[in-house]
Amino acid sequence: AHGEDVGFGDRMAAKLGALLVSLLTFFLVTSVTSVIVRVLTSSGVVLMFPLFALFRYMGLPGADDRILGLSYPWIGRARSAASAAGVHPDSHLVWGHVGKIFLYYVMYEACQAAWSVVLYGKSVPEALPVWIYGFAMVWEYFSMVFVRSALGAHFFPRMTMMYFVLYHLYFRSVPYGYFDVALIPWFLLMVHLMAYVLLALEVPAVRRGAVSAECPREVYNRLGWHEWAASLPHEWTLFLPLNSRNVP
Repeated sequence: AHGEDVGFGDRMAAKLGALLVSLLTFFLVTSVTSVIVRVLTSSGVVLMFPLFALFRYMGLPGADDRILGLSYPWIGRARSAASAAGVHPDSHLVWGHVGKIFLYYVMYEACQAAWSVVLYGKSVPEALPVWIYGFAMVWEYFSMVFVRSALGAHFFPRMTMMYFVLYHLYFRSVPYGYFDVALIPWFLLMVHLMAYVLLALEVPAVRRGAVSAECPREVYNRLGWHEWAASLPHEWTLFLPLNSRNVP
């Protein structure tokens, strides 16, 4: 009886450990992915400025930097302010963002390589961590572009975490499982979830006016200090909980 008690305790400790490691894996993978998505979105658009300069050099009409400045005001207004002050030429701001993109992406790839050894350090298909990071990238872009209602912001992250944790519990409970095959139902469930969020949650929110051009997100973060109107919030604000809601 004593041996059975010890065995049961060991099994429960192993399951609890698998759950905690799965939750830690979810936090690490989604956090580093959300940061790189934010950087690629906010700073990646600076690559359009040298591209437009190339278009002008080739004589193509309509390649005006003012269009980019209006489309991406957090860069366009900063370039205008730097040019008016005469502190830096416009190219310094552009290449500063390019350096930021390069550094963050190298750090993202390094996190993938290091965490794959630590978190997936067993006999697994070679591309398994790449697929999991790819899934997280899809979630982040989908959430950034389409998840704008209060119900969507409440439902989508919790369901993605549930799918992620269930897969990783299987991964940590079976020594040599069909880990690559199990990615297929996970992917299909992810597609089903995104379709449900769009059709059942986001479209009704737009129809009732909770999401509009004036307030593109029904729930959002309200900071306790003033920010420059043309700037984007800092990367660390990604980790703040939502604290405000638009009531049409």
